Amino acid sequence: EPWTPLHGLEVSRHPNGHLMLDSPFLAPDTARPYESQDRIDLLEDGRFVLLGRVDGVIKIGGKRVAIAELERRLLDVPQVRDAAVASIAVGGARGQKLVAAVALEPDAVGDAPTPASLRRELLKWFDPVVLPRRVKIVDALPREANGKLTRRKLLALFEAAACEPAPAELREFEFRSHTVRSRGAAEIHEFTVYVPPELVYFHGHFDGHPVLPGVAQMLGLVLDRVGALASSFGHPRRLQKLKFRRQIRPGDELQLVLEVDHEVRRVVFVLSREGEPCTTGTVDYAIRASDARRS
Repeated sequence: EPWTPLHGLEVSRHPNGHLMLDSPFLAPDTARPYESQDRIDLLEDGRFVLLGRVDGVIKIGGKRVAIAELERRLLDVPQVRDAAVASIAVGGARGQKLVAAVALEPDAVGDAPTPASLRRELLKWFDPVVLPRRVKIVDALPREANGKLTRRKLLALFEAAACEPAPAELREFEFRSHTVRSRGAAEIHEFTVYVPPELVYFHGHFDGHPVLPGVAQMLGLVLDRVGALASSFGHPRRLQKLKFRRQIRPGDELQLVLEVDHEVRRVVFVLSREGEPCTTGTVDYAIRASDARRS
């Protein structure tokens, strides 16, 4: 949100983007106007928008992150030739969001980086809160002859992208492995599941500390898998012993165990991370409607 200078203070913007401040309260030996280490956009009405520190360390949702470090980690990814990150002021608890533009090697083939895979790489080093909200793959960054990339040209890449069709909201988890074994009348299904940071379920839940909602765990993980494994079951009839023990965050890799008992139409589930239970419970299912009519 824009800031309004106090009465008697004069704010201007240096050509390099720094905030310039002239005030009668400055120390006598201080140059006037004083050049701060904050970057701003100056509005026509005299107010200004803070764009972060010159040193590139900004705060998002209570977490500090260095833009230069984000760029360095992106450049460390194989087949990435150039990368740049910029901050944009937003409302709410986040305060700012990041966008990243990435250029790949001309001969990038095979497992070439994608926006999703680049975010997964960054998750190895950074909190999910500070990851770029948008990652755009471009042919080349619009650098000048001396290699400089202006903020205006970088953000223009995303202004153009705003006119493109919005990508579909991601609602699916990544199931990476599946094993099954028998125990009496029950089948024991074990899955390895990856939780993509860009899942729509994290939006607004919560700003600065994204947590996977319980309803998304039940619908997108447990009930979805049971529906694929036990087509003879009817609708879920009763949910028992449901416990949310640990939070599930963006980028987590989970283990999902489903004990499916076809005789009594019951599923006992355990959703865990690194051997520690996150969510547990039991779901009882009704008889399928077509089977009930035959009986």
